[in-house]
Amino acid sequence: MHDNLHWLDVPKVIISTLRCLICTVPQYLAADCVPAYEMAQRRHLRSAAGHQLVVPSYRLNSYVIRAFSVLGPRLSNSA
Repeated sequence: MHDNLHWLDVPKVIISTLRCLICTVPQYLAADCVPAYEMAQRRHLRSAAGHQLVVPSYRLNSYVIRAFSVLGPRLSNSA
């Protein structure tokens, strides 16, 4: 099933997330990895000082949790 759905493995997701931060990926992927300190309403939070990424809100759905826009920032913040 993993091969049929083309889900990324965890190391590939982390590498892609790091590439988003150094701007070596297309813009549509880089838009999914937004540091908390770049958002005006989050600059005063502890996550901004810790250089964490913003994780978009989502409903508990197994497919949404595996989306790059959610999984990439979650894995980056937990590392």
